Amino acid sequence: TASTTCSLSGVTGSDSVSCSAASSSFANALVGNAKTVTATGITLSGAAATNYSLTSTTATASANITPASVTASVTAANKVYDGTTAATIVTCSLSGIIGSDSVTCASASATFADAEVGSDKTVTASGISLSGTAAGNYALASTTATTSANIVASSEPVMGVLVTMPGPIAPTLYTVSSAQPGQTFEVIAALRNDAAVGFTYTLSVEAEPGQSSILDTDPITGLQLAIYRCSPSTTLCDVLVYSGPAIVVNQPMGGPQAVGTGGAQQGLGPGQFDYVSMRFTLPASAGNEFQGATSVLKFVWTAAEAL
Repeated sequence: TASTTCSLSGVTGSDSVSCSAASSSFANALVGNAKTVTATGITLSGAAATNYSLTSTTATASANITPASVTASVTAANKVYDGTTAATIVTCSLSGIIGSDSVTCASASATFADAEVGSDKTVTASGISLSGTAAGNYALASTTATTSANIVASSEPVMGVLVTMPGPIAPTLYTVSSAQPGQTFEVIAALRNDAAVGFTYTLSVEAEPGQSSILDTDPITGLQLAIYRCSPSTTLCDVLVYSGPAIVVNQPMGGPQAVGTGGAQQGLGPGQFDYVSMRFTLPASAGNEFQGATSVLKFVWTAAEAL
């Protein structure tokens, strides 16, 4: 529908004659400028109306249809502390959509106000955009939105791994000591791609020279390693990547469940995170010679540009 005004040409002198349309409509409902509007059922009224007749009971004009304003609302996922402000948007919804129009929203990035542990921390989603078949008929009132989420403390060691270029990444050391048979040690790695290209990556675990022991030299009764990928943070680590002796060379990590992607990827995209759980277990069958031993393990991550 459209709203119109009606005026007449050809009225003599000061004769009292006016016109109005029974209805008016645009050619279609889509956003656009100078769109044709057709008024129909035009009639005359006024004291002198009977002295006149219309040449047509329809008339056309032009007008604009501007985008309707919509507001985005988001929710964010809680995460385990990883030393960064990166946040994950779980849902994006819109208010102001008309009828069954197909319009959705998504954010380009999201951040916590700071990286510290805390509850109900402000998360800001930015770069929000619209998509869908009717997206062109709407405009966002703002391309940012805020919500809240928690950063919780991790009870396990967390190593931050920043990927900036292809090749080996600065190694991280982890000490295993006073291990008891049947005991498990867990290390969480938070990998972040800070480059403009995607990467695949591998992990090698080796003993730091001069700080090795029977814990890492015995492949059967020594430390055993299980590597799990986590999605979308360290709250769920259940995708087994590797299981075997603690010393492993160039273990491919496969397609990481990177934050914000909603599924497995064949690499770690720009700005994305991957969380990896590494669990070292001393078998229950380990003898007394393993108890009290100490090994310093070195984690070496190697990145390759994704093709």
